[in-house]
Amino acid sequence: MNEESSTSNIELSNSNLRSSINSSIFWSSLRLIGARFINILQLIILARILTPEDFGFFAIALMVYGFAEAISYIGFNQALIFIKNITKDHLNTLFVVNLIRGIILFLFIIIAAIPASKILNQPISYIYIFGISLAPVITSLHNPAIIIFQKNLNLKPELFFQLSGVLLSLICSITIALIYPSPWALVCGVIAQQFGQLIASYYLHPFRPKLQFNKDSFAPMANFGKWIILSQGLKYFVVNIPNWTIGIVLGIQSLGLYRVSGRLSEALGRDFSKMITSVAFPSFSFLQDSKTKLGEVYYGSQRLVGFICFLIFGILISLPERIVDVVLGDKWQGAVEIVFLLSILSLIQNIGSQVEVIKASGNTKFLMIVVLIRVIIITLFIYPAILCWGIQGAIYTVIISAIITFPLSMKKVSSFTQTKVSKIIKIYIPSLFAMIFMIQLAQYLDDFFISNFGNLSSQGLGSLIIILSILTMSYLLILYILDKVLKTDIYKEINTLIFDRFQKYYTNSL
Repeated sequence: MNEESSTSNIELSNSNLRSSINSSIFWSSLRLIGARFINILQLIILARILTPEDFGFFAIALMVYGFAEAISYIGFNQALIFIKNITKDHLNTLFVVNLIRGIILFLFIIIAAIPASKILNQPISYIYIFGISLAPVITSLHNPAIIIFQKNLNLKPELFFQLSGVLLSLICSITIALIYPSPWALVCGVIAQQFGQLIASYYLHPFRPKLQFNKDSFAPMANFGKWIILSQGLKYFVVNIPNWTIGIVLGIQSLGLYRVSGRLSEALGRDFSKMITSVAFPSFSFLQDSKTKLGEVYYGSQRLVGFICFLIFGILISLPERIVDVVLGDKWQGAVEIVFLLSILSLIQNIGSQVEVIKASGNTKFLMIVVLIRVIIITLFIYPAILCWGIQGAIYTVIISAIITFPLSMKKVSSFTQTKVSKIIKIYIPSLFAMIFMIQLAQYLDDFFISNFGNLSSQGLGSLIIILSILTMSYLLILYILDKVLKTDIYKEINTLIFDRFQKYYTNSL
C-alpha cells in the first residue's frame, strides 16, 4: 500500500454498513477478550506479589497523569472519525499537535509531582509520578493513521495493536515485581504498554507522519473537539474526585483497595460495552442524517450491551466474595463490598451507553453539561459521605450522580433517534430479569457449596468455575425465553454477530 492510498476512506454504504459493524464488533470482541484476559492475569499475579500500599502509590501516579491528560485532552481522534474525508494533512497536523501535547504533559507532570505528593501526605510518591511522566511522550509518537482503522470499521489490525501493548506490559511488570516488588512494577507496566503500541502502530500502517502543521486541517478538528475537551476534562473529576478524597481522608491503603477494586470491575466487564459503542460511533456519524437507520443501529448495539453487561456485572454482584478470594487473595478481603458497589455503579453507567449517539448528533455541548452536573453532585456530597461511610460513601455519591443524569441523556437519545424511551428500555427488560434470576440462584449455590465443601478459601477456583458455568447457562436460558416472549430480537442480534460471522469465514475457506 502506498502512502497516497494509506489515508483513503472506505465508503460505508447502507447495504454494507450493518455487515461492517458486525465484523468490527466481532474483531473488537476478540481484541477486548484477549486484552482483558491478559489484564486479569496481570492483576492476579501482581496482587499476590504487591501490597495495597503499592497499588495506592501507583494510583497517586495515575491520578496526576490522568489530571494532566484530562486538562489537555483535544478530542481530535474522534473529530477525524466524525469528519467524512481525512487527508495526509489531517494526520500530519494531528501528529504535530500530539507531539506538542506529549511534551507539555511530561513537563506538567514533573512540575506537579511534589505538590501532589504533599497534598496526599505521601512525600515518597513523587518518584513514581516522575516515572509515569514518560508515558505521554511515548504515546504522542504513535502513528496517527491508526485512527483510520476505526473510522473504516476495520478493527482486525487493532487486535494486534492492543494486544502488543498489554502483553509487553504483562511481561515487564511481572518481571520487575519478582525482582524488586514495589510500585515500580506497575509504573513500568504502563510505560511498556505504550511502547509496545508505538512499535505496533508503525508496523500496522504504512503512513509515516511528518512534522507539518496545516491550519486548514486543524480548524475543523478543533471546532468539533471544543465541547469534547470540556466534557473529557470534567469526566476526570467524576472519576478521580473519589480517588483524591479517599487518598487524603482515608490514606494510601484505602486508596489502593479502591483502585484495585475498580480495576477488577473494569477488567471483567466495563470495557465490553465501551467496545461496542466505540465501534458503533463511526456508523452513528455516518447515519447522522438518517434518524430511522440510526435508531436501528443503536438498538442493535444496545441489545448486545444489555446482554453482556447484565451477565457480567450480574455475576460480579452475585459473587463478589468468591471472585475477590480467587482473583486477589486473602489480603484483599476488604475489597469485597467495594467490588460489589462498583459493579452496581458500572452496570448503571453502561446501560444506555448514550455518549456515542450524542457525539454523533454533534450535540457535544449537552454531553459536557451532563458531566458538569455529575461533577457538581460529587463535589458537594463526597466528603461528608466518606466521613460517614468510608470508601462506600464515595461510591454511593457517584452512583447517585449517575442515576440523576441518566434520564437526561436517555431523553436526548430518544429525541435524536426519533423514538420513544419505552422502546429503548424494553431492550433491557429480558436481560434485567435474567440477571435477577441469576443473582437469586447464585445465593442458593453459594450457600450450598459452603455447607457441603467448607469455607471459601478451601474451595478455590474449581468451585467458582462450576458456579459461574451454572449461572451463565441459567442466564442464557431465562434470557432466551423472555426474548422470544417479548420479541426483543436479542438472540437474533447475537446470531448475526457470532454465528453468521463464523459461517462466512468457513464458507470463504472452502
